Amino acid sequence: RQVVRIGGTLSFFALGEFDEGYYEDVTARVSWEVSPASVGQVANGTFTGVQLGTATISARLDGVSSNATE
Repeated sequence: RQVVRIGGTLSFFALGEFDEGYYEDVTARVSWEVSPASVGQVANGTFTGVQLGTATISARLDGVSSNATE
């Protein structure tokens, strides 16, 4: 669990594991989602807090979705 102040940022990256057995940084290719959206926004892997609350950050690519982990 991470704490971000309103206006503060936290960086994420997305690492894809592919059928061919390799891993690739897909941070720029995924669609990011913050739930609930009112708590913050994420663009290019950088989350910005905009309101008090708890949020889940998810990344989605080609129908595969994953929540953020530490």
